[in-house]
Amino acid sequence: MYNCLLEISSKPTPKGTKYWVPKANNKPVEGTIFDTIEAALKAYKAYAREAGFENDKGERSTKRLQSHAEIDMIQSNRSPRYCRTCMTYGFHDSSNCPTKKKWLSGDDSPNYPTKNKGLADEPMYDDDYVP
Repeated sequence: MYNCLLEISSKPTPKGTKYWVPKANNKPVEGTIFDTIEAALKAYKAYAREAGFENDKGERSTKRLQSHAEIDMIQSNRSPRYCRTCMTYGFHDSSNCPTKKKWLSGDDSPNYPTKNKGLADEPMYDDDYVP
């Protein structure tokens, strides 16, 4: 038979809600001085285990690197989209275009058409105006 070490008690708070207070023998006391950080962590982990909760490190990362084979498989299930930045179909769009990223990083000048290229630098004459 399972013997529970916890006694769950509830006390009213000023707003009338209830909260859980764990019952443990060796509760941490504010102001306790430990020799090393490892000793403090060991004491806290012992208290957490006895009280019924443990501070676990995240052992598995939610973001992981994908292999090229995995990326190819994911992209093969997608339909290609039209990118208005580099004017091609692919698995990217204007927001994550590799051409745009390359240009913004300063590697090269853009090799895609830009709007109003050079119009601000050139003076406008009456001959250029077409109603």
